[in-house]
Amino acid sequence: MSALVGTAPRINTPGSRTGGKPRSGVRRDSRPADAARSFWRAMDKDQVVRMMKVARHYAEAHRKKGVAPLTPATLKVLETLLFKALDWATGKLDWSYLQIAEASGRSVDSVWRAILQLEAGGWLERMRRCEPNPDPAPGAPPWRQITNAYRLDLPKKVRLWWQSIGIRNRRAPVSADLEHDQVVRAGERALMEPQNDRMMGEREIERRKAQRAASQAAKREAQPNLYVAANSASTALPGPGRETQAEMAARLYAAAEARSRSSSADSEDR
Repeated sequence: MSALVGTAPRINTPGSRTGGKPRSGVRRDSRPADAARSFWRAMDKDQVVRMMKVARHYAEAHRKKGVAPLTPATLKVLETLLFKALDWATGKLDWSYLQIAEASGRSVDSVWRAILQLEAGGWLERMRRCEPNPDPAPGAPPWRQITNAYRLDLPKKVRLWWQSIGIRNRRAPVSADLEHDQVVRAGERALMEPQNDRMMGEREIERRKAQRAASQAAKREAQPNLYVAANSASTALPGPGRETQAEMAARLYAAAEARSRSSSADSEDR
């Protein structure tokens, strides 16, 4: 770590002694705040997107093997650091645990564990920082602790793994939050499908009725009803030997009455 920040002076902790007296109230290996300028590294959009993509693939591949190098909470914290907390132009990354927790929707304890996991896996480097106490009270330490500085990078073993499997251009697996949102939306669509099907069925029935009516109207226009024309002609011009509609109706009525009387008589004889 000291090679990364040049010759920045190391601040003594309360447990260390120079001349037999504690010199500071900051944590071990803390550096002055200005030392972070040489510690941070700028990243462009392609590097940020690639790092997140590789992290998701790496976590998914090892999760299937029963190992969890990056938990879903750690991936969410890493995503927050890359896309919200990190200043791409300068590489500045010095958010507190509380800021990261509010931006990622995780608890402060989850953020603390995620930072430890990222640091242990080589995804993140941390530098503790301190600054002079602007107005120290009598007996107060001359230095005070401030937020850590972080630097993100792909671990060497992960970079080699990524190159070995050859999936640079594959789509990255979705995060746990995005997967949850997709499941919720799929459930909402499933609930709406019966109603949509019913509406589509009603519209289809109306469309077919209109199509059938239009087809029948077109047939009537193309082929006139010859039976109606013949009946109307026979009614208008009875002529010799031609039965009119009234005469046909009277004949059919008389025949029906005769059949009814015969059936009644047969039933009485029985």
